[in-house]
Amino acid sequence: MEIRLLAKNNPENCLKISRVGAVHSLISLLSHPDTVLQENNVTAILHLSLCEENKHMIVVVGCINPLVRVLKNNTTSARENAA
Repeated sequence: MEIRLLAKNNPENCLKISRVGAVHSLISLLSHPDTVLQENNVTAILHLSLCEENKHMIVVVGCINPLVRVLKNNTTSARENAA
């Protein structure tokens, strides 16, 4: 949840978070059975993706398939953010 809040509306934090490799950890947690944890992580990825410089990196590190799984199997809020 903290990464989600740090990334919200702060492009400088978004760049720092992605540069230290946090996206890999966020992606791995998208398959965790806790739906609240999944929702927080997909929301953090959403916030990071709003920074133009992060978009390509998010795709390259393999985020698409885990996001599709969230779209198919999660809460309404998580699905909205994954979309």
